[in-house]
Amino acid sequence: MSLPEIDKNSPVCRLSGVLRIFLPVLFMLCVVVFLLFRADIVRTQVDTAGREYELAFLAISILLLLVLLFIGIGRFAQAKASERGLQSSLAQSEARLKSLFQTIPDLIWLKDVNGCYLNCNPAFERFLGKKEHEIIGRTDYDFVSAEQAEAFRENDRAVLVSAEARVNEEWITFADDGRRALMETIKIPVRTDTGQIIGVLGIARDITSRHEAEKEALMFRRLVEYSNVPVYVLDPADGHRMVFVNQAACQHFGATQEEILQWCVTDWDPSITQSELAKIDKRVTQGEGVVIETVHRVAMGKQVPVEVSVNRLWHEGKAFFAGYFRDISERKRAEEALRKSHQQLIDLTSNVPGIVYQYRQAPDGSASFPFVGRTVEKLSGLSQESIYADPALAFSFTHPDDVKALHASILESIQTLRPWQHEYRCILPKYGMRWLLGMAMPERQEDGGTISHGFITDITNIKRIEAELHQSREQLRQLVAHQDKIREDERKRIAREIHDELGQHLLALKIDVSMLSQIASDPSLFAERLKEVLQQIDVTVNNVRAIINYLRPSVLDLGLFAALEWQAKVFQRISGIACELHGNEDELPAGEHIATILFRVMQEALMNVQRHASATRVSVELRCYGDYLVMTVADNGVGISDEDLAAGDGFGLFGIRERIAMLGGIAKVENRDGTVLTISLPMNPPKTPAIH
Repeated sequence: MSLPEIDKNSPVCRLSGVLRIFLPVLFMLCVVVFLLFRADIVRTQVDTAGREYELAFLAISILLLLVLLFIGIGRFAQAKASERGLQSSLAQSEARLKSLFQTIPDLIWLKDVNGCYLNCNPAFERFLGKKEHEIIGRTDYDFVSAEQAEAFRENDRAVLVSAEARVNEEWITFADDGRRALMETIKIPVRTDTGQIIGVLGIARDITSRHEAEKEALMFRRLVEYSNVPVYVLDPADGHRMVFVNQAACQHFGATQEEILQWCVTDWDPSITQSELAKIDKRVTQGEGVVIETVHRVAMGKQVPVEVSVNRLWHEGKAFFAGYFRDISERKRAEEALRKSHQQLIDLTSNVPGIVYQYRQAPDGSASFPFVGRTVEKLSGLSQESIYADPALAFSFTHPDDVKALHASILESIQTLRPWQHEYRCILPKYGMRWLLGMAMPERQEDGGTISHGFITDITNIKRIEAELHQSREQLRQLVAHQDKIREDERKRIAREIHDELGQHLLALKIDVSMLSQIASDPSLFAERLKEVLQQIDVTVNNVRAIINYLRPSVLDLGLFAALEWQAKVFQRISGIACELHGNEDELPAGEHIATILFRVMQEALMNVQRHASATRVSVELRCYGDYLVMTVADNGVGISDEDLAAGDGFGLFGIRERIAMLGGIAKVENRDGTVLTISLPMNPPKTPAIH
């Protein structure tokens, strides 16, 4: 580019003009002074007195001339220095302008009115694929197709004709790398100082990225506008007023876009309060995305449950709130149905005698409880939430001796998918040691994990009953063996009594009777022998009666109370222990079976007192209370130990309990200033013996 012309009004030019005028005038003034001085010398040559004055005047004139000359020279030198400084500044400014022209990324070129290039920058060089010296002096027809060149030329003509800047967009292809770009081109007419148009200055900026961004923004706007999800934008600084809604939001509210854009939050959400709104504002302003569930008032005043997202949106330096609405009516109905179903499950599992649960083992071996019935708290004292948070708590009460077997059985069931059933012990804070029975059906899941649907119940009572049943069976077996032994002993004793006593008496009778025939001739001896025979018969009859009475006391034929009185007297006579009987004979039942059982029970009880109590007094009381007959046998002896009382496995007490149980009654032994046996049985016992 050529340097611009020097301004004639610049200080340098003005100084040069002054010097050009001032120096000739100064020179002429010096000449005039000299001539006047010479003329004055001629006139005053004869006057020697005035010569000194003339010389002084001449010296002053010369001095003045020299001063003026030096001033002029100084001013000239200063003007030349200023001119050199201005030229240097101009050169620097031109260099900066050229550097800017060369480095600016936009395409810049200059054409004359005929379309010939006068100048261009490197960016324009890349467009044409030529260097500046190859471009200057040539036209568009030398570089691009005739059609495109004609289009460029037509735009240039329009600028020259209108004498105004024109802006247009056009796609071009860069010659250096073949890249296509959308350019925003500004063409400006270039004028002289007189206003004459001498060319066209062009500046083209690549707006491809902006164009793509605008296309993308338009696409997203259309996507939002025609989305079936209601989308909104509101202005928190304008009372939370709507500034944008899409068509889906209009359908959601049942109103036009113009109507909705006049609304504020409280116009469509009657449930939200100012404090809640302030909390949401604070969270969103801090950059947090908020999702809430609320209720919208829509067309016809209908209220619809919705899920609302709120996020901060920056637009043109201003913060807005944007998000979506989602009608969750169907989800709410499904949640309510699920809640009711879950509540029914909870109610159902809360009323079963055990714990219903789901136990899940993930593929990585970690365990969890997706569901645990509320009865777990009643049994273990652990809440559902604590087990959900820490599944290991469910096994924390397992008896140390049963932990290994329990985990092994669970693992085997999960690995083999076989039904799980296991009995184990737990030490519970509230109930102590309890027996539990666990049952579950494992099921493999899609992710490789296993979920077991199970049930745990307390079988402590069943275990106790089983133990008691086992003990009862063992006692019954021992009792049967004991009774067989007693029966055999009784047979031996009866046989011995019959053989030793009754047999001897009968043998003696036989001998005496045979001897009677021999002494029949002697009446006095016969009478004496006959008397002895009769006495022997009486003894034999008494022995037979004693045996019969032992097998079944004939005193029972007189009534239960009479039989018990007889038994009390016999016991007192044999043992020496005072025995008293209390009761009302009129209240007692007349059933033979009950009477026999009570008689035998009293016999067994008095026998136990004689053998074990070390008592000095026994009191027997027989009373009727409603439909029950209660007999109490109390002594003042040493009592019974707690171990024997808890065991209750002595054959005497066991026999009493079994006899009473056959009539549907119960027998209870207590330590109370001795031993107290209480027997209670119904007045009308069941025909079928009760099972205990």
